Amino acid sequence: MIRLTKAFILPLFLALLLSACASTEIISEEHPADRLERVRSSLPHIDREFRAVWVATVANIDWPSEPGLPVHRQQSELIDILNRVRMLGLNAIILQIRPTADAFYQSDLEPWSYYLTGQNGVAPDPFYDPLAFATEEAHRRGLDLHVWLNPYRAGHPTAPDSKAMNHVANRFPDAVLAYGTQLWMDPGAPEIADHSLAVIMDVVERYDIDGVHMDDYFYPYTVRDEEGNTVAFPDSAAYAAYGESMDIGDWRRQNVDRFIERVYASIKERKPWVLFGLSPFGIWRPGHPEGVTGFDQYEGLYADARKWLRNGWVDYYTPQLYWPMDSQGQPYGPLLDWWVGRTSPIAISGLVMPFIGLIPVRTKPGRSKRSSIKSNGPVGRPVHPGMSCFPCRPCGRTTFISLIPCTWRPMLSRLCLRRPRGWAERPLQHPFSNRAAWPDERT
Repeated sequence: MIRLTKAFILPLFLALLLSACASTEIISEEHPADRLERVRSSLPHIDREFRAVWVATVANIDWPSEPGLPVHRQQSELIDILNRVRMLGLNAIILQIRPTADAFYQSDLEPWSYYLTGQNGVAPDPFYDPLAFATEEAHRRGLDLHVWLNPYRAGHPTAPDSKAMNHVANRFPDAVLAYGTQLWMDPGAPEIADHSLAVIMDVVERYDIDGVHMDDYFYPYTVRDEEGNTVAFPDSAAYAAYGESMDIGDWRRQNVDRFIERVYASIKERKPWVLFGLSPFGIWRPGHPEGVTGFDQYEGLYADARKWLRNGWVDYYTPQLYWPMDSQGQPYGPLLDWWVGRTSPIAISGLVMPFIGLIPVRTKPGRSKRSSIKSNGPVGRPVHPGMSCFPCRPCGRTTFISLIPCTWRPMLSRLCLRRPRGWAERPLQHPFSNRAAWPDERT
C-alpha cells in the first residue's frame, strides 16, 4: 500500500510542478546581445528619429577633459565621443560651443573659451577650429551636429575672472550683471539681444551645422542669501529704461519671447533646413498636468516654453524630464504625455517635434535594477520620435553606459539602439536632417 502511494504521488507532484512552471515567468540566462536583438526586431521601423547626446563644455563636464589640453588630445577625445555615439546607434550630437559668452570656434565677435585653451581669448596652438573639426568628423560618421549656445550666461565660477577685451563683460559692462557666483547678460538690454543674435547667425552663416540649440537657462535660476532669502536679479536699470510700465515679470518674458522669435526667423531666412531646438525645464508650470508640483520656469526663468511651441518659433523640444517614473509631484509618464500633447493641446502641426531629455537617475535604496526595469515598463518611442541624453563622457572618464542607467534602459532600447535601415551602408546621410527639402548650399 505504501509503495502504491509513493508511485502515485511522485508523478502527480511532478505534473503539478511542471504545470506551475508553465504559468510562471522563467528568468532565462539569455545573452544580452541576443536579448537586445530580440527587442530591436520587435520594434516598428521609424524612418526619421532624433537620437542625440548633449556634449557639455562648461566646466569641462564632457569635453575636453580639462582646459589647455594639447590639440591632439582635444581632437582624440572628441573622436572617441563621436565613435561611441555612432557605435550606440545614436545619430546626432548637441555640442556646446558658447558656454559663457566665449567660443569653441574661430570668432570675431567673442573670445576663445578658457575651457578649451586654458586662457580666455587665446587660440589653440597649433591652430585649428574645433567646430569645423567637429562638424566634419560628425558628418563623416553620418551624425548630425547641433550647436548648443547659452544666450545669456557670461561667467561661471569654474573659470578665472579675467576676460579678454572682446568679452561681453568688457564690451557691455553696464549690461553684464553679477548674480550669485555667475555673470549674466541682461536680457532686457537691447545691445545684448542684438549681440547674441549676431553670434548665433555668424555660426549659422559660416558652418555646415544641422541645428541650433539652447537649454533651460534664460533669466537665471533664483539665488538665495545665507539666510535663505531670495536675491533679486539686478536688472532695475534696464527695467526703468525699457519696461514701459509693464509688470516686471511680463516684461522679462517679453524680452525672452522676442529673442526666441528673432532667432527662429533669422535662421529660417538664411538656412531654412537648419533646425532650431530647445531643452526647456521639464515643468512648464506647476499644475500642468494636474498634480505636478515643483519649479515654475514661467515665473522663475521667465520662459514661456508653451507659447514658443504654439507660435511655431521652434522646430523641436527636448524637455528635461529628469525624474524617476514614480517621482512624487513630478511623475515622468504624465509629464511626458503633457509635452507631447496627449493630455493638452500644446503642440502645433508641422515640423515641431517633442523629443525627450534624459539623465541618469539612481534607483531607490533596496530597489533592484530588475525591479526598476520591470516597473518602469516600455515607454517612449511609440509616444515621441526621439530623445537626447545627458551627460556624455569621453572614453577614459565615464563610458556611455552611464547614458543607459537602469531607470531608463527600456526607453533607450526603444529609442537609441535601433539603427535606421541601411545605417551601415549610408554613413554620410543625416538621419534626422531637414536638408532634403532645400537646395544644397554647402561648400
